[in-house]
Order: sequence, then structure tokens, then C-alpha cells
Amino acid sequence: MTVNEFFAAAASFVVTLAAIAALRHIAFRIDLVDRPGGHKTHHGEVPIIGGLGMFLGIVTGIGLLDHPIVYSGTLLSAISLLVLLGLLDDRFSLSPWTRLPVQATAAIVAMYGTHTFVTTLGAPFGSELHLNHFVSPVVTVVLMVASINAFNMLDGMDGLAGIVAAITFAALGYMAHRAGLPVSPYIAIVVIASVLAFLVFNAPLIWNNRIRCFMGDAGSTFLGLAVAWIGIRLSQAAGERSVAPVTVLWLVALPLFELLWTFGRRLLKGQSPFRGDTQHFHHLMIRGGFSV
Repeated sequence: MTVNEFFAAAASFVVTLAAIAALRHIAFRIDLVDRPGGHKTHHGEVPIIGGLGMFLGIVTGIGLLDHPIVYSGTLLSAISLLVLLGLLDDRFSLSPWTRLPVQATAAIVAMYGTHTFVTTLGAPFGSELHLNHFVSPVVTVVLMVASINAFNMLDGMDGLAGIVAAITFAALGYMAHRAGLPVSPYIAIVVIASVLAFLVFNAPLIWNNRIRCFMGDAGSTFLGLAVAWIGIRLSQAAGERSVAPVTVLWLVALPLFELLWTFGRRLLKGQSPFRGDTQHFHHLMIRGGFSV
């Protein structure tokens, strides 16, 4: 890590800390808080401003990077759309059929605006499986929207989505650096710093109970898009050092499992796949005797 990258990451961390600390009071005034009840099992009113705080930190960190981040403006535009949608959903509980078109729009902006497409699925049957120019955009949008909702479903317990995101970005950033990609490693570093700052307020620790906050849909959804964006660019990179698509899938195995298991389970019960419940994997582990 160069001095500039360290400075950008440090700025992302500090700005996220300061933003969340400042936004906590505003969240209570505008009723942007999460209350227990139904499938929500936490205690007390918790402000939902972690996603906005992380977004502000990431924008600051990327803006301070010396490296030419060619697509940063377009990527941040797509992310900001999800942050706005997430804040509205956190406050007013929007319908899934309102959220999905906006999520798809954000994915399309990220895809076409940064020229990021899934053109190959690797060699699952021994030979390379390529996608034509009609199928490729559809698969790309589907994967991005799936990642958006996978991280959203994973965000059901203190520290879980944030820690999984930090580990995933660390792995993606390392492999992108090894593959020689010019953009992804630097974005990953900045995102990791912001997520770590958020975990100061969200990790399941004793001392931070009084300052606790949630990332909300505003945070989980944009992290899902960022993971998908870096993963697709990494797995579709030309050259011998690019990473196989299946490797990227293993890095998001937990949120991917959560998405497929939740959708399948709810559909088999005749329920809406978007209806919240307390049957997620982390809920089952807690009921099995594990602590948060």
C-alpha cells in the first residue's frame, strides 16, 4: 500500500466515523430508526445511518486517490441511487416491486457506464462457456441485483454483513492486485476502511452498545453492488492472471447461500420471497445455542 492509498483509506475511515457520529442525532429527529418487532429481534431504537456514513467515507476516499479511477463517477452514481433508495426504504418500508426496478436501474448504470459485462461463465463442463451480446447484459444485471439482495438478506445480525463484506473486499482487492487490474484494488481498500469504521458502531461488542447503529438497506445494497462490480471485472479480465468466475462465487458463498436458501424456502412454503422472517441461517445458529 502506497502513502496515497493509506491516506485515502485513513480519510475514508475518519469521515465515516465522523459522519455516523453526527448523523445519529439527526436520525432520531427524522425517525430514521429501527424498532424491534416482527422478524426484528434487537433491543431498543437503533439509528439506521451506517450506510449513508459509509457512502460519504467512500466518496471522500476515492476522491483522494492519485490513481486514475476512470469509472469512479459512474460507479458512485449507481451506488448513490441505491443509497437514496435504501434510505427511503429504511424510513418508509417500500414495496419490493418499488425497490427492484431501481436496483435494476443502478445495475444497468454500473454495467453500461463502466463497460462491465459477464462474457464468460468459465469452464464448468470442461470447455469455456461464452455468452453472446444479447445474453451477457441480462446475466450481468441479474447477478448484480442478486448480489444487492444477497447482502441485504445477510444484514440481520450485529456485525455480520459488515465483517463478511470486509473479508470479501479484502480477498477481491488482493486478487485484483495480483491480476494487475488498475482500478479495483484501490476501491476495495477505501471500501474496507469505511466498513471497518462502521463496525466501530455495529460490531457485537460490549462497549459500543450506547452508540450502536445499523447500516440498513442503504448500506447493504450498495455493498452488494460494489462486490458484484469488482467480482465481475476480476473474473472477466483478459489474460492469464484473471480469476475464474467460480472463484469469485466462493468468495460470496455465505450471502449467495443465504439468498438461494431464503428464496427457495419461502417459495416452497407459498410465501413471497421478499417477506421477512426469522429463519435465516444466522437466526438458526442463534437458536441452536451460538451467541451473536
